[in-house]
Amino acid sequence: LAKRVLGQYDLPLAGGDITPGGKLYFIYPNIAGLQARFNLSRDEFHLWLALHEATHSYEFESNAWLHAYIIDLIKENTKFMEVKLKDIFNRHGTSSGTFDIVRMIFSNPLRDLISTEANETLGRVQAFMSVVEGYSDYVMHELSRKFIPHSEEINQLFARGERSKKLAERLLEKFIGLDIKLRQYKLGREFIAAAAEYGGIELANQVWAGPENLPSLREISEPMLWIKRMG
Repeated sequence: LAKRVLGQYDLPLAGGDITPGGKLYFIYPNIAGLQARFNLSRDEFHLWLALHEATHSYEFESNAWLHAYIIDLIKENTKFMEVKLKDIFNRHGTSSGTFDIVRMIFSNPLRDLISTEANETLGRVQAFMSVVEGYSDYVMHELSRKFIPHSEEINQLFARGERSKKLAERLLEKFIGLDIKLRQYKLGREFIAAAAEYGGIELANQVWAGPENLPSLREISEPMLWIKRMG
C-alpha cells in the first residue's frame, strides 16, 4: 500500500478533535518513481496530482460541518462494530483454536460488519467518501483539461494501469479495501459529472450545503434521484 499512494489529505481526528485544518502529504519517492517510469513532465504531473489533493483541502476547510460529520460517522460505526464483535465473541468464545477463529472471520455475523445492508452507517460512510473523492476527481479532470496540455495522456496512463493489474494485486486491493476506494472515485465522479451536466457546478456544489444534501448510496448510482430531491 505504501508504494501505491501518491498524495493524501489528512484530517486531525484523534480524540474527536474538530479543529479545522488538515495536512496535505505528497509521497515524493512514489511520485518521482512514476514520473521516471513513464517519462512524465514533472510540472504537469505535479499540477495534475495537486489539483486533486488541494480540492480535498477546499472541501473540508471551506465547509466546517464536514469535519464534525465524519467524526460522528466514525463514532457511530465504531459503536456498531463493538456491539457486533461482542455478540460474536459471546457466541463463539475468545479461547477458540485457529480453525475456529478463521471460520468465525468468514461467518455471516462478521461479514455484517462490512455490509452496507446490515450496517446502515457504513452505507453513509461509503456515500460520503464517494462524494469527497468523486468531486476532487471531477475538478481535477475539468481543470487539467484547461491548464495541463498532456492531461489526457496522464488520465489514460492511470486507466490502463487499472485494467492491467494482476490477479494478486486485485486480491490485495480487495483485502485492504482499496478496491472500494477506487470504485468511489469512479461512481463519485460520475455522480458529480451528472449533477454538473444537469445544473452546472452550482448544482453539484449543493452537496456541500449540509448533511441533509449528501446523496445516499442509491442516489450515487442514480444521480437523477438526488437531482429531483434538490428540486
